[in-house]
Amino acid sequence: MQTMLEAVGLVMHDKRARDILLGAFWKDGWKRDSERSVSADDFAYAKDKRYMFDPVALSHDDAVARLIDERERADLAAASNAFLASLSNRRLDLRSALGSYAFALNFPRHKIALTSSATVPSGARRCDCCGFYESENPAQIDLNVFEF
Repeated sequence: MQTMLEAVGLVMHDKRARDILLGAFWKDGWKRDSERSVSADDFAYAKDKRYMFDPVALSHDDAVARLIDERERADLAAASNAFLASLSNRRLDLRSALGSYAFALNFPRHKIALTSSATVPSGARRCDCCGFYESENPAQIDLNVFEF
C-alpha cells in the first residue's frame, strides 16, 4: 500500500519497508493473528521508514482527539490528487485517502462521558455516537493493520 503523500510524489517509496508491511499481513490471503510475525530488524527498518508503528493504547477520547487533529492537518488537494491518479493508473490503494478524508471531515467531536453508551459483557463501554469500545485499561491497538 502506498501512502497518500507518496501517491502525489511528496515521499519516496521504499520497496523493502512496503514488502515488510505487506508480508506481515498477507500471503495468498489475510494471515491469522497467530501467523503474523516480523523480525525485530525488519520491524525497526519499516518503522524507521514510517511504514510500521509501535502499538498504542488509546482511550475513546484520545482516539477522537487524534482523529480531529489529523483532520485539521489533512490536505484535501493531496487526497483528491491521489484519488484522481488512481483512475488512470488503476492503483486502487490510492483511492482510500479521499474516503478517509470524507469520513474524518464528518466525524463529530465528542466525549464518551457526554454521549450515551452501553456496557457490554466484557465490561467495556460502547459509544453510541461512534461505536468505539473503551475498557477501563485501554488495549494496545496495532496501527499496522490500518496502514496495510
